[in-house]
Order: sequence, then structure tokens, then C-alpha cells
Amino acid sequence: MQVRPRTEIERTLITASGVTAAADTPSASRPRLGGISFLHRFGSALNHHVHLHACVTDGVFMPPADGAGGDAPPAFLPARSITQADLAAVTERVRRRVIRWFRLAGLLDAAAATDMLVWENSGFSNDAFRADRDQ
Repeated sequence: MQVRPRTEIERTLITASGVTAAADTPSASRPRLGGISFLHRFGSALNHHVHLHACVTDGVFMPPADGAGGDAPPAFLPARSITQADLAAVTERVRRRVIRWFRLAGLLDAAAATDMLVWENSGFSNDAFRADRDQ
């Protein structure tokens, strides 16, 4: 099983952009997020602190319609404002998937996985910053 936080973030953005796609929609026709992520290996005090950063668009890109021509650009559909409840839901889904993957990969035993699932703060966080409203 592969853990794909992008899938959870993309699902949230698709919903917030007002797009619906049937399960049988070919992947080339589905809306997609735009983003980049990178591994950060140190904290603000230059201490060893490995963590991930990601920059993700606040909306999704719709591929051009079939027959639009090879040069047609995708359309960007902005998302409604992402709420704290949206962020909490994404964080929880990713947290549960990562803990499950760790358990299946043998990186956590059953007791440790169960303990982590009930922790109030298990080391997972999502933060959203919008330059147009948080300056």
C-alpha cells in the first residue's frame, strides 16, 4: 500500500472547486492539483529535523476537452476558502493512512499503532497560507 497524501489534498480541492467526476472518468480527463513538495532536513536552529514542505495551488486544473487541440491550456478552477474543518479532516485522513501503512510495513507494532491513533497530537499537521488574505 502506498501512502499518498496528495490524493487526500487533491480530493479536498476538487470538492472545494465544485467539480464532480464519475469514478469511471479517464484519468487524463480528471481535475488535478498543481503542487510541489520537498524534504526539509533541518529546523530553524539548524538542528536535525526532517520534515516535508509542500506548495499546492488553491484550486484544480481541468484538462482541455477532447478535440480542443494539443496547444489548449488547462482551465484553472479556484477553490472556495479552505476551512479549519477541511484542514482537520485532511490531516486526520492522512494520519490514519500513514499509521496504517507503517503498521502494514512492520514499522509499528499493533499496540504502538493503536496508541498513536488516540493521541491528541500525533505529529501530523497541515497549515494553509493564502497570500491574498493572510498578508
